[in-house]
Amino acid sequence: MIQFTEFEFLDLFTSLLAFVPTGWSFLLIAQVFRPVLKNNWIRGTVVSVARLYNIMFGVITMTPVAFLSWMPAFQSMQTRILFNDTFSRGLQILKILSGKKSQVEKQF
Repeated sequence: MIQFTEFEFLDLFTSLLAFVPTGWSFLLIAQVFRPVLKNNWIRGTVVSVARLYNIMFGVITMTPVAFLSWMPAFQSMQTRILFNDTFSRGLQILKILSGKKSQVEKQF
């Protein structure tokens, strides 16, 4: 007795999660056997699939970053996180150049 269930969008997402690591492992195996596959017809297919994986993962990881960087609130936070050391050094250099002493130095 075989009974089929209705297809849902979640099924497509689940199957994608199942096949992505499998395809990635095939690419890694093909990379190990690169000298053997170099003059074979399958090499072009492996290179095409590898480029597809590269583009796919690039889009998956960079789309949220690009979207968040366009939003004004996240833009300033992202700049602060990326250049936190630079901001701190800039403030220290600004104190040195302006000749101001810190509160600790004034006490002594």
